[in-house]
Amino acid sequence: MNWERVLRSMGAVFKHDGNPKRPYVRLTSGLITNEYFNSRVLISHARLFGMACEALLSTSTSRNICTNMPRADKKRWYVVGAAQGGISIAVRCAEVLGIQAAYADKDDGQLVFKDFELQQRLFFLPVEDALTTLGTIVKLRRACEEASFSCVFIERVHAFWNWTGEDEYLGCGISSLVKRKLLVWEDGENPFTGGPELVRPIERPKEHWRAVMATRW
Repeated sequence: MNWERVLRSMGAVFKHDGNPKRPYVRLTSGLITNEYFNSRVLISHARLFGMACEALLSTSTSRNICTNMPRADKKRWYVVGAAQGGISIAVRCAEVLGIQAAYADKDDGQLVFKDFELQQRLFFLPVEDALTTLGTIVKLRRACEEASFSCVFIERVHAFWNWTGEDEYLGCGISSLVKRKLLVWEDGENPFTGGPELVRPIERPKEHWRAVMATRW
């Protein structure tokens, strides 16, 4: 299945129409971009969402990881994600694998497992809806290490959309349904205007999706 085509056709992907008088979107990192993937649209289509999670876990590398889970130790394996985007994905992927799921909440710029009492020496498989940098994954790993002494954090993140354009980023492997390089820039460095944005970028694009899609190509 061509997942990029599927996600675009259901209206889960924004691409700016090229008119600099229309707003771009701002990422949580503070950077600005002309493209964006909204996982909430996919999640709302329950059947396709389930299919996407299964497809995400069916790559050759992912199958090796899942096959090598000791059957007796499955109770020690968790699929983990960060609120909010990673919650539904973690739960559905854990269901597919027959293991447990947990998610970390944001707390003063960091991630913390507030709603889960995790044991020691656990195995954590990280998931994300979209991967632009490893910022969230780094925080997620720190949260896992603080919550579970002597844990094993699998150095392969599973994400629906991989915006790094690479199969490996900063030493971490990436399994994804779509892989494309995202164009991002700082305030005042818009490559399409040669300077600042002509209109203010849309903040929190998932919460203002209708406004975002009004400027799509």
